[in-house]
Amino acid sequence: MTEWSGAEGFEERLLSFHRRLDDLRGSWTGDPAASAQLAEAALLELDLAAEELTVRHEEMRRRTDRLAADKSATDHEKQLFRAAFMDAATPALVIGGEDAVIKRANTAALRLLGISPSYASGRPFPVFVDLAFRAPLRSMLAAVARRGGTRVTRSRLVRRRLPPADVTLLLTRLDLPASTPHILIGVPEPYAGPGQVRPGPQETAQDTRERVGREDLVLSFARLLLDPGVTTRSAGRALLDGFSDWLAIDLVTGGTWRREVSLGPVPESAEGPLRRTGELARQVHAAGRTRVVAHLEDLGLLGYDEAGAPLAVALKARSVVCAPLGASGALTAVRTTARAPFTLAEAALLEELCELLAARMALGRAHPPDGGAGNPGGVAATRPG
Repeated sequence: MTEWSGAEGFEERLLSFHRRLDDLRGSWTGDPAASAQLAEAALLELDLAAEELTVRHEEMRRRTDRLAADKSATDHEKQLFRAAFMDAATPALVIGGEDAVIKRANTAALRLLGISPSYASGRPFPVFVDLAFRAPLRSMLAAVARRGGTRVTRSRLVRRRLPPADVTLLLTRLDLPASTPHILIGVPEPYAGPGQVRPGPQETAQDTRERVGREDLVLSFARLLLDPGVTTRSAGRALLDGFSDWLAIDLVTGGTWRREVSLGPVPESAEGPLRRTGELARQVHAAGRTRVVAHLEDLGLLGYDEAGAPLAVALKARSVVCAPLGASGALTAVRTTARAPFTLAEAALLEELCELLAARMALGRAHPPDGGAGNPGGVAATRPG
């Protein structure tokens, strides 16, 4: 008899027991001759009930012990698989959803990306992939999510405080019950094997060099702003050389925006892609707060060219910082995939330098030099809206 049939049989026996009790109550007349028989029948019913309860109690105890054993085995298996995943020497991540959000990342994967578990959790995995490789990766992820199987693709990871890394990615769909498809991403190539030195120990010295570099940039930029002949373009060139690969300064006069300065890696290289103003500068100017995009995800953030193509692609943009210039406008700095992304410390530095530049521009307007109004590129001649 199956467990379900036993449950049905018990219910039928229980109903029969209640009917017999009702019959016994109905048979009670107070006659002493009949009372002895009713008492004997009642005791018999109690014996039957006690026997049935004993059987049911034993069944429940066995079932509870079995469930506890199964749960213990399941929990042990979960712990085993979790330990095998987290401690594996091969970097591995589990992503889910249309945005490929990171659900799990093992220790090797976090070390490869140079991030902490809290930073990785909930972030889309494509933001850690070089811009030129994102579109092929998204197509691969969509194909694996729809068709299953395993696919292999080459990619380039962009990492915090670490240089980019070219890797091979293995993509495998994980079919979980009552869940959207999840994808396991493995990196079979070793990140650092025997005889190789992991980059961790050099971080302190690198941080020191970066701090000294930031201090030198502040001092040199302050000296430049003290020069009576400084122009907005020369100030932008100083920031470009020490801070970014592309730089644009947008100024507003009477509600009309214009791109005052556009600079690139080589002279005149920014005249093409960066000659038009974009919405980012207007938004930052209106909010009065610096915006940092460490890993560029929105390709339309920097605007579009005449053909409708995103400027971020043409610039090979990886990271963006846009800081307000007081009431005058905003400055946008862009780094390409060849450099590390902007850090919060660097964004704070740019904000400080832009405050100095905005103060110098305001000072120039309050005390313009002789002939300053005829110098459209001069800091003193720039007028805000």
